[in-house]
Amino acid sequence: MELFSLSNYLRSIKRENDVVLYHSLFGNLSIVDHQQFDYLQSIDHKTVSYKKFMTDNPTGGKVLFHFYRESFYLVPEGYDEFNIIKEDTNYRTVHLKSGYLFRQLQLIMSHACNFRCSYCYERDLSTKTGFSKAVAHTNMSFDIARKSIAESISIIKENDHSNLHIEFFGGEPLLNWNTIKEVLSYFENGEAFGIIINYSITTNGSLINQEIAALFRKYDVTITISFDSLDNEQRVYANGKPSNADVIENIRQLRNAGNYVTINATLSKETLDSFDGVSLIDFAIDNNIQMIGLILDLDIEAYNLPAYKKVIIDKIIDSYIYAQKKQFPVVGYWYQIFSQITGEQDIAMLSGYKTCPATGCKLSIEPDGRIFVCKGPGNCLGNLENMRQALASVHYLNYTNSLYKENDTCRGCDIEGFCSGVCMGSLEKKYGTINMVEKSTCDVYKSLIRKLLMTYERNN
Repeated sequence: MELFSLSNYLRSIKRENDVVLYHSLFGNLSIVDHQQFDYLQSIDHKTVSYKKFMTDNPTGGKVLFHFYRESFYLVPEGYDEFNIIKEDTNYRTVHLKSGYLFRQLQLIMSHACNFRCSYCYERDLSTKTGFSKAVAHTNMSFDIARKSIAESISIIKENDHSNLHIEFFGGEPLLNWNTIKEVLSYFENGEAFGIIINYSITTNGSLINQEIAALFRKYDVTITISFDSLDNEQRVYANGKPSNADVIENIRQLRNAGNYVTINATLSKETLDSFDGVSLIDFAIDNNIQMIGLILDLDIEAYNLPAYKKVIIDKIIDSYIYAQKKQFPVVGYWYQIFSQITGEQDIAMLSGYKTCPATGCKLSIEPDGRIFVCKGPGNCLGNLENMRQALASVHYLNYTNSLYKENDTCRGCDIEGFCSGVCMGSLEKKYGTINMVEKSTCDVYKSLIRKLLMTYERNN
């Protein structure tokens, strides 16, 4: 007779009228009443057979038992669900060089920027960024961009995938508008090359004009504007001139042209005082912005400040609750953790990554053709002349296998299966390795998720 026990990965959050349950590796969130939770608790450190479970739950016991089994709330006696994670990790290790995970291409169009923001993310990335600044005025040529995309398409098709996401990034990528325009005109939506290409760009929004707005609309480019608040005085041009009025006007120009526009707002030490989630959300709604991403500071030293951690958590939660009332999406890496737990987003074994696509799903091409996993991490995988060699590199394997960190800090964590931790580039900058856990950020993520789950209500 097979016996079952309560999973060691089952997590619970008691609320006034019910209890939120989820599996800390696989999510599978459910909401049960206190009576059912008490019954599950009675199984803890014991075993139960299917027959005994049915006796204990005469009404709806069969459906309930199968749900608990499928959700890994109940597991065969002595079974450790982390074995599933190990199997997935082993599969990745063996098959990684085929490129089966790869589907996002980041093109660093330029390292130059026409802004001089005091809290620019490049400040907090790895030593690679410092090296890149040596060629800060070098733009990516169309030849490099074309070869990068052509090679990516070949790898995508070899693995029987049909979609490639291309992200124009910088610096300020629109300083290299001519190459972006050539890419869009040459590859279009990818149909002529046997795939579907989805484009996006992250920009400060200051260089938008009618030509750019029209071409982005033609090719359905998702435009993410870095914009932290309506009265931020720190996002200035290189000459010190304030930028907000220009960016706001350009956002309206994009929306008038019918573009899909989102905002990324960075909550850093420098912006936290001026950040007002309510006014930013109202502005987004009034201007037909599709979404706001709240980005946490990449300076990991900031998380050692208890007052800062409390304020950032409160501001994110307050913004999220207000956005929910307005039925407006506010997201971020923190939200991706939450959405995997609730089932809104696939877990890592299905999607390929937790919150950071640089763990195997993305490659980043520098203007000179060097390949990295993202703008931040500093270990070069290789050169564009042999992209497949980059996929077989030790560095690519190490970044990918950092998806699950087997250490005393991560093992058994309440959000173990969903959290990627802080940016790998930031870890490399501080420690010289990604094989570390920045414990100061753990409190932020865990507190955010617990607060989000306390407010969670199913829509169906």
